[in-house]
Amino acid sequence: MTTSQYNINDLIRDYLHLVEKALENESIKKLIEETREAIDYLREKIKIAGEKGYEFIAKNCVETIFNPSLNDEEMKKLLKFINIFNINVWKGLCITLVIISGVIIGCLGVVSGLLCIAIELMWCGKVAGIGCMGIGHLLEKNPVPDDIKLILMIWARAATATDSVSEGQVAIARDTDVSYKIDIESIASCVLVKVETKIGAKTTVKVFSQLGGKLILKKGILKGGTKLGTKIGCLALSLATSKVLTKLTAKLGPMMIPILASFACAGVNLSLIIGVLESADKFYRHNYVVLSDEAAKELDLFDMSANLLTGLLTDNLIEGWNSEDLDNISQDFDNTK
Repeated sequence: MTTSQYNINDLIRDYLHLVEKALENESIKKLIEETREAIDYLREKIKIAGEKGYEFIAKNCVETIFNPSLNDEEMKKLLKFINIFNINVWKGLCITLVIISGVIIGCLGVVSGLLCIAIELMWCGKVAGIGCMGIGHLLEKNPVPDDIKLILMIWARAATATDSVSEGQVAIARDTDVSYKIDIESIASCVLVKVETKIGAKTTVKVFSQLGGKLILKKGILKGGTKLGTKIGCLALSLATSKVLTKLTAKLGPMMIPILASFACAGVNLSLIIGVLESADKFYRHNYVVLSDEAAKELDLFDMSANLLTGLLTDNLIEGWNSEDLDNISQDFDNTK
């Protein structure tokens, strides 16, 4: 046996030992058990969905990424366990857990067809969710579940992770320590343009690029209790579900052969877990997430209405604004009604 062969065998043995340790972790064992217990639930839901079975499966997978179902204490224990890994090994472990899903969940030879796909994708979603949190933890970025909204936006190509924001762009700052600002002269010009063009109907135009402004929002807007946070979450869910659905139909087609379902689904699972983990890596390594023009329009962030200025540009979201400034702007709009 050569030295290189010995080293490879040694690495494989050590890696399999890590996989074994992961499967013994209480938090991961809980996720496995929950997935097993969901089989009857998924069977019933697929039956109800009928011809829309693929759509239900795709949406359920993405919802699981958003919420792997670990409470705060269970997540803390999992993140403590993750400290034994580096980022590449942690990614590799997550991918391995998805590849061997049939063995882990115990569904090989037991279920088939759409139900098999639903179970495997649900497990893939759970692993992707904890995988994202693990990457943020290993990079010491204090990850929170709301981060997954932007991670999925990046994965769906509706946003880009970057370290700078150009003129005319709308971005969300990942790091709470970076500067959040909006050019006051530009926003004042935006207000004047709005006042001059407001003729009974609401005008929606991309004024940032026209006037050289940029809008940078704090990550706090992602919280589910905020209106914009809810809208971003819904948009991320919709875009990610559409992407999973596209992959499913491309791999399986409208006519699915049950015996081949698991093999075809494996390709979808692998593409999903690798893509989401890479998007999480980009998210945590950069300061900003710049939304595409299409996403910003969908979220009404190019709509320079009084409601946007007084409802979104508050001290909670953008530094440099005070209540007096906002009152004056609001009064300007009131005078144009």
